[in-house]
Amino acid sequence: MHQATNLEQLGQRVVNQVKASLAEGIAPTNIAILVRVYAQTPYIEQHLIQANISYWGADLVPFYRRPEILDFLAFAQLAKLEVNRFTEPRITETWQEAWNRVKRTPPIRYLNPSLKEWIQERVAVDQASLTQVLLSLEPDILQERTARSVSALAKWLAIAPEAPCAKTALEQLDACINYREHLKQRGGFKEAGPGKVAGVEAIIHYANQQGTLLAFLEHLERLQAQVTQARQTPHHCIRLTTIHQSKGLEWPVVIIPHCNQGTLPFGENLTYEELEEERRLLYVAITRAQKELHLYTLKPQPLSQFLQEARVVETLQRTEQLHQQLQSDPQTWQAGDVAKVVKGVASLGFDRYFRQWWTVAPETQAAIAHTIQRCLRAAQQQQILHHLGLEEEHLEPWQAIAPLPDAGTSSLDFPGLESFRNRAQPSATLASRDRPASLASNLLGNLRRQERVQHEKFGPGVVMAVEIQKVNSEEIITVNFEHAGTKRILITEKFCTLHRL
Repeated sequence: MHQATNLEQLGQRVVNQVKASLAEGIAPTNIAILVRVYAQTPYIEQHLIQANISYWGADLVPFYRRPEILDFLAFAQLAKLEVNRFTEPRITETWQEAWNRVKRTPPIRYLNPSLKEWIQERVAVDQASLTQVLLSLEPDILQERTARSVSALAKWLAIAPEAPCAKTALEQLDACINYREHLKQRGGFKEAGPGKVAGVEAIIHYANQQGTLLAFLEHLERLQAQVTQARQTPHHCIRLTTIHQSKGLEWPVVIIPHCNQGTLPFGENLTYEELEEERRLLYVAITRAQKELHLYTLKPQPLSQFLQEARVVETLQRTEQLHQQLQSDPQTWQAGDVAKVVKGVASLGFDRYFRQWWTVAPETQAAIAHTIQRCLRAAQQQQILHHLGLEEEHLEPWQAIAPLPDAGTSSLDFPGLESFRNRAQPSATLASRDRPASLASNLLGNLRRQERVQHEKFGPGVVMAVEIQKVNSEEIITVNFEHAGTKRILITEKFCTLHRL
């Protein structure tokens, strides 16, 4: 998990992670940045470009080539042509393309169609200066606000080519035509406007340290040529694409920015079906990672409700604690260490991982599995297994990894067990007939193993186990569903998808 305080910092930190992965020898094609929508990419692309890191996506339009950016930069193209004038037919075509964009953008869009045609003829045919033509318009034929904006634009066209800084010139243009406010009001739906505004802010920010406005436009032309080449050689590029486009693909390193409410899930006031579809999309995204998964959030915004429900920060902390314990020598473990490992593996749902994908050396696996079995068998023989918060079934995954050779003759003691012998506390993890009232009993009645339940999505099944999470007052119900197999179902005070049959 990584945090950033604003979009600029988020883009920088995402790209820093890409650079770190490349420095470790990871190939560009083994790195992917997955976004919910392409409106998230401008600041990321900006920093990728500055870092000279090539990127591509099957349907990705670079942020500086998106319609709202091209419309904005069309004003800059007209300013450039105020200097170059019409020395050859190609320049006339370029002017016409830019004018077609400008005339549908404020303030020119508010002019009478016949007036726009007159302006076009004066400039393209008579080769008059657009600045002079706009200044010559009679104020009484325009609305007062439009007249002020047209006059300001005309003056900007005259001075912009001489501005020493492209960023300053574009900021002045935005102030003249109030472009970002225009995008906010014409976003189509409420998420689109801010996304387009972010693109404009990113292009203005990117123009900094790029020289004059004319030099910046030439830089963008060269950049587009590089993008065209990158599409022809994607094996040299990292992948920047949407979660939808990533289905069926995997990468060793996956980066997911904007794991915040409003982006994942996308939108507000979603129906149950829409919310579950967004949940599945996040699941798709996080399961694209083969080795490393990096989640980025914007600190001022609420964390994604899906990550909140998964208690992601606490889960990662517990996982790191488990990792640190497993890195230590199992011969030095005390009974409390064993209990933490066993309960951590069970509560985090890592049983299958340790059986199928645990990649440490076989002798290390055996040493850890044997240590755990010796401790649990000693506690079992002394009838204090439940004092550790464990039951007999906790032995099973470790027996499957590496059976204890001397299972019948092992010592009846284990270091640290003496501190548990006089304890009389109930099991803290698995359901029993004597356990205290819980979420399951409050929400579902006194739920026990082998009882039948119904899930909203998975249908009917049989309860296999109930795990009580003492720290966060949640429960995980393990259910063997008739058609979906064994699933672990989370129950919170506000969220329950099971009911009894």
